Amino acid sequence: MKKIKWHLLLLAAFGICAGYVNKPPKVVHQSMDTYQFAYSAPGKYYYGDDLTSVGARAGIDYDCVMAATICTFIANPASEHEDGGGTFFYTTDVPNSGIINNAVFEWF
Repeated sequence: MKKIKWHLLLLAAFGICAGYVNKPPKVVHQSMDTYQFAYSAPGKYYYGDDLTSVGARAGIDYDCVMAATICTFIANPASEHEDGGGTFFYTTDVPNSGIINNAVFEWF
């Protein structure tokens, strides 16, 4: 039986670990829904529809054509609030928003 070359085993383990050091974190939005942007007030995004809950698909059920405004945003449904102006999220609760520009979604 051959003797294990420990220095090669440690070098291989170090190489595997080094591969994960610079790996960017994976963003998983499992609890996030996509919302149709309605209008904003200071510190708030009001929405018209929860596009995820109704099963809407971008490009088929809705499309963003105005490049100057926010079309959709994602947020956690548990963070929504309601007041006299409608249902909204605080801007700090909205991690991503964007538009569809020339058939390509662009995050703000």
